[in-house]
Amino acid sequence: MIAVTTPDNITHFLDSPEAIALIPSANTRAALQAAYDAGNWESYTPPEPPTEPEPPNWPAFRMALLQDASFRTWSEGLPDTWREDLKMSAIAANPEALQGVYDYCESISEPSSEAAAAWQQIAQQNGIPVMFDA
Repeated sequence: MIAVTTPDNITHFLDSPEAIALIPSANTRAALQAAYDAGNWESYTPPEPPTEPEPPNWPAFRMALLQDASFRTWSEGLPDTWREDLKMSAIAANPEALQGVYDYCESISEPSSEAAAAWQQIAQQNGIPVMFDA
């Protein structure tokens, strides 16, 4: 790929010098050919497109929390209805609801900072946008 800069300081990106001949506009084609002939071009490598983030892995997140002893101990100390709301918001894969329910449950029973940090790591590893630690 090449970048050709015309005298009016507009840069055009082309697959090759031969691509100039494929430009439909005669004026643009002439301007690009003149700029290329004058040496106003350079090799160009386009930047790599950004990689898409992995989608949240809710099943792995739920399983990891269920297997975390500190989460099980903490959640078992919550009132049944709030523990059920916490579970249902995770099953529904609803990060806003999960965050709201967790924040309320945290105000009822604050987990240790170590436990919250471990849960935060589980959330981050699985791409879940929820904050367990401050």
